[in-house]
Amino acid sequence: MTNKWPLSIFNKSIKVIKPKVIAAHFSLVIRYVPKNFSADFVFNEIKKSITSAQDCNPIVYAYDRTTTDYRFYVKDLEEYYETLNLGKLAVGNRLLPVTPYLPSNKLTYCSKCYILGHTALNCSSHHPKCRVCLGEFTNNHRNECEGQFKCAQCGSNHFSLDGNCPMVQKHRQELNKEVKQAIRNGDLNYNTHVEQIKQIKKSNEYQYDVNAFPPLIKMDRNIENRWNTQKTDSNNNTNKNEVADVLKEINKNLEMMNKKLDDQKRTIGRGRFSLTLRI
Repeated sequence: MTNKWPLSIFNKSIKVIKPKVIAAHFSLVIRYVPKNFSADFVFNEIKKSITSAQDCNPIVYAYDRTTTDYRFYVKDLEEYYETLNLGKLAVGNRLLPVTPYLPSNKLTYCSKCYILGHTALNCSSHHPKCRVCLGEFTNNHRNECEGQFKCAQCGSNHFSLDGNCPMVQKHRQELNKEVKQAIRNGDLNYNTHVEQIKQIKKSNEYQYDVNAFPPLIKMDRNIENRWNTQKTDSNNNTNKNEVADVLKEINKNLEMMNKKLDDQKRTIGRGRFSLTLRI
């Protein structure tokens, strides 16, 4: 699909710069894979069904699970929607469910001061800060930094964007609530690909059409069908001819048998006549 870009639009030559990385929204997750299956084996099984699949990696969860989920990208858009429409893939003689990968909401943070809620363009800090100790980052700061982490959100001894930080967790919860509310209000259309899948399924579903199967015309059995009559007459004529041919063959055989009997009678009569002369 990515090789079908036009070279010109309205007689003006264009150059399409393709992205180097596939977006997370074009990745799928195959679920409940047994742990005794290696990642290479799972990827080879996926490639048998999806030729454009790439970058198959297991998803790491914060808790222990009896099975493993694998995330992989799909470069071909047609294969992506076909796989979602099927909803299952065969891996090691097992039919496993496939679902779209739903990336988490990204936190907006400043790469200058590492505080959540704004970007470096809107940062009020005049100098960039060290991501470890939050000290002013100068040319000689690498030699001066002691390597002690300091959080820009709560001031504790950990990285500023650590997922275990209570301030980061609170900010993420508020962000998720705002995103869900925006989806309810219609400001965000987060499930666009889900709607496309529903449309594909609806187009593939069978729809009964009355005109496609018209009712058969009821024939009146009392009315004589001329086609059948002609066919019956021709069949009767054929049978009569066959019977006549058989009778002719029988007559020929009878005539031949009668001739043989006459010849035998003649030979027997000649033998008796010769015996009487000798006596």
